[in-house]
Amino acid sequence: MIRQASTALFASSLLLTSCSTTEREHTRIRADAAFGGGKLKHSTNGSALDDSATAAYFAFGAEVIGRQNLGGGVRFQTVTSDDDLFLGGGAGTPAQAFDSELFLHGTGVLGTEDNSFPIRFGLFFRNYTLEAQPTGNDINWSSFGPRVEVAPDITLATTNALRWSLTSVLGFGAGVTTIDTSPATQEWDTTMVQADLALGTRLQLESLRLDLGWMWRGSRYDESDVTASTTVLEADSTFSGFTFGLGATF
Repeated sequence: MIRQASTALFASSLLLTSCSTTEREHTRIRADAAFGGGKLKHSTNGSALDDSATAAYFAFGAEVIGRQNLGGGVRFQTVTSDDDLFLGGGAGTPAQAFDSELFLHGTGVLGTEDNSFPIRFGLFFRNYTLEAQPTGNDINWSSFGPRVEVAPDITLATTNALRWSLTSVLGFGAGVTTIDTSPATQEWDTTMVQADLALGTRLQLESLRLDLGWMWRGSRYDESDVTASTTVLEADSTFSGFTFGLGATF
């Protein structure tokens, strides 16, 4: 009897596993956009360039997940500060910061439909610029390198058509960086690291999705090599704020 019960339980487990896998073995296309606002903070090691300013956030992306829960996608994010950065930080000349990133990634999804754990890995291309106001002179950090992130989506409650969940994102990246100025003088080389953290909640009605959350994005650009007897000091840039997102899955 024990052997028969064990056999039945094993068969049932295989059946449930098979059904779960079959339900997920179809191509899904996701598209979303997000916007928000918060504070961008810039600090430079060893100088008066240390201040924060109100900033706006915008992002959009698309992702395709096919058979075996594998796929890929693209995401673009940008942060733009007000043009009064450094006005109250003792530097004397106000500036505006622009921080944009393109992330090309492969995706693997672990878990189930109710509790999924997408893992994204690929290459990022990031551009961070400080533009002096009103002259338009700027310094620009251009970076690329590998990036990985995990984005759990955990169900809190669900009905036939409605799903409420808790979401988060934890990401890391590192890359090589070229620094240049305008008007052009020379270029410097350095390295950088970046990290992302986001927490939020999601309401999904059939194929439509609404997101509300908080996010933090940070990057550190190491002190550059010496070019023409000059160097660019280590710099840190962070953005934190609230975001609202819209999405759809087909």
